[in-house]
Amino acid sequence: MGRHCAAAHNGALAALIDAHLDALRDSLEDARSEHDVSSLWQRSACAHVIVLNETIRGAGEVEPKRKAETVAASRGVLQEYLSREVWDLPTSFDDIPPDISLARGGLTLATLRDNALLTCLAAEGVGVVAQACGADFVRRGAFLPQALCPLLQKLGDPAATVSDTAGDVLGAIASVGGFVHPTGGSDGGNNQVSREGPVSRLVAANADYVVDMLSRHLRHLDDHPGAARFFAAVLGRHTGAARRTLPLLHEPVRRALDSMGINARRKNWRHAGTFLGCLREVGDATEAEARALLEDANKAVDDIRPLHDLIEEMERVRSEHFDDEDTEEEGAAAAARMEASMRGVIDASAHSDRAKSVDIPAIIVAWNRRVRHESSLSRLVDGVLSSAAPLLESTDPRVRLAAAEVCSASLGAIAACDACSAPETAVYDTVKRLHPHDVPQTHGDNERPVRLLPRVHQLWPHLMMSLGHRLGPDILPEPFKASLELLRRCAEVSGGDFIARRMSTDAWPQLARVLKVGVKHADSESLVKRMETLYLGADGDTFFDDVRPDVDEDGLGGGKRGRETAGSAPQKTETVRRAIMKTLSDIGARERSRMALRDVAAAAVSVVAPFAVTSRSDGKSSPATAVPSPELISLARDAVKSLATVAPDAVWMALAVNATGHSGAPTPAAPRWTGRLGAGLPTLPSFRDIMPMHRVGGAITREEAEACLDLLVECGMAIRTG
Repeated sequence: MGRHCAAAHNGALAALIDAHLDALRDSLEDARSEHDVSSLWQRSACAHVIVLNETIRGAGEVEPKRKAETVAASRGVLQEYLSREVWDLPTSFDDIPPDISLARGGLTLATLRDNALLTCLAAEGVGVVAQACGADFVRRGAFLPQALCPLLQKLGDPAATVSDTAGDVLGAIASVGGFVHPTGGSDGGNNQVSREGPVSRLVAANADYVVDMLSRHLRHLDDHPGAARFFAAVLGRHTGAARRTLPLLHEPVRRALDSMGINARRKNWRHAGTFLGCLREVGDATEAEARALLEDANKAVDDIRPLHDLIEEMERVRSEHFDDEDTEEEGAAAAARMEASMRGVIDASAHSDRAKSVDIPAIIVAWNRRVRHESSLSRLVDGVLSSAAPLLESTDPRVRLAAAEVCSASLGAIAACDACSAPETAVYDTVKRLHPHDVPQTHGDNERPVRLLPRVHQLWPHLMMSLGHRLGPDILPEPFKASLELLRRCAEVSGGDFIARRMSTDAWPQLARVLKVGVKHADSESLVKRMETLYLGADGDTFFDDVRPDVDEDGLGGGKRGRETAGSAPQKTETVRRAIMKTLSDIGARERSRMALRDVAAAAVSVVAPFAVTSRSDGKSSPATAVPSPELISLARDAVKSLATVAPDAVWMALAVNATGHSGAPTPAAPRWTGRLGAGLPTLPSFRDIMPMHRVGGAITREEAEACLDLLVECGMAIRTG
């Protein structure tokens, strides 16, 4: 019908489209009625949208010279599809504001599905308009400024059907607009352009619209609560446009960071969670982009390696044969002989053919672009890290959780940018030897890349406040686990040695207190009592219960091994202890981060090992709730094995004492010498004389002794015989 109406060219197409648009508006008006909470209006609207889509699709099949009426009619359809009444319908429970109840909003799972269907049909209609109106309408008209950013917003929709539909529509628009193949030429040796998808090229070609919308979301977070999803859609893997858009976001993000600074944070505290969500996407995209740049830099080193090897060979020959020939009368002859010798080296070298194939100008151009991009990325995430680090001390657990994730991604990005310096320097040194006047200056005074270790030093005090510091916020499982993950990231990116002493003096005392005492209830102490604990210098073992005797979670008598006080929360304590054990295991398992436990391992074994081998909280009977869970025991064993890679002597001593601390445990026999071999040698005392068993109050069970021996065997420190 649309094809016939457009071919008739008598206004029938406009009349037909207007009729269905009026019906669609009536359906949307029914949605605002308080008496109609059913899905009838959505189904009616879906029917009219389907008819409009098929009508425009048919109208687009007429000859190009008769498409003027189709373009004119499509503008109204596009405007209606992108209106807030259709485009902003909630499609999942994540879209519902917390101040609106589901019952009052009449929102059910079926309603959300109908909303998602209507949104998908509207998004498909946007693609149909692009296909019907043609490339000129897409590239030169107002279509992209009007439709591109809304489609990118739906690309980050939590409903999978809506997100997938938006991605398909963006691909169709890129195909219609001619963004499938790169429009430019060579990228100076950088093959990133050839790897970009059509959606990435579509976003890159219209980056001004996209960056303007991203900036608007940052400036008006109160009007855009879903800004983080929009950032994830644009900067994530859905589009692959991070390389083109991140440099343009440097100034908008810097201004937004100023608005969330110390002076303005009290004014904008309500938007801290949304703002950190946006920064998390920026940090993740920057980290991914920095790692891609590191791969490109390493590839550039491999590309110029034949040239580097040839230059090294030539300089070696020159130093061996021509350094002593410096007389003036033989200068010209020496220069001629040296030039002939160098030509002979080039002709005879095994690297000559591959060195000739290296495109030096392209290498220089690509190197210059990479270096400047790495510097820009590192300075961008440096501002993000500086802004997010103080929020690790927030009293809002959601803000602490988001701040830890932002800081972790920012540290990873800075580390990746910092790792690029070695291969980039190798490329620079090689090309500088050949073209000393053609290689530009690496950085200006204000463009130097940010270094990693000073940023770890800057972050450390805020991180310690979030890890159970006496003056810090309350320990809650999820934010605490995020802070532990940030601690692991600090150990990994810094190489371990840089924070080894800090781990011993700052981090481990706090973590050990949590392992020993547990996590208190949020309302277990009054503010006055807590301030007395903080400022009167209470002992670490009495942080939660002052001078009260050791009690378990039920108020019954218990021991000191993994005890839980009357003010502790058992489930929270279990979760937090698991997280600490996993962090110790992960740090010790990685060679790059292992040395962070160098000064901690000996002290940590005595705290961690009891959780790995105990079957009850003390030698006396205790309730089952005081026994570590199997998951905690398994994680503690992994932590002990990781500590054994750093401090094997301390682990052996701690486990061996318990493995032989039971009357039935096997003990090594003291050697005895007889005959002439033993003449004059002292008689060694028995093992029990050197290491007597514990008294009854501190004795361990047979099962615990066996567990210690098993753990020694797993660590490779003992061998079972018999």
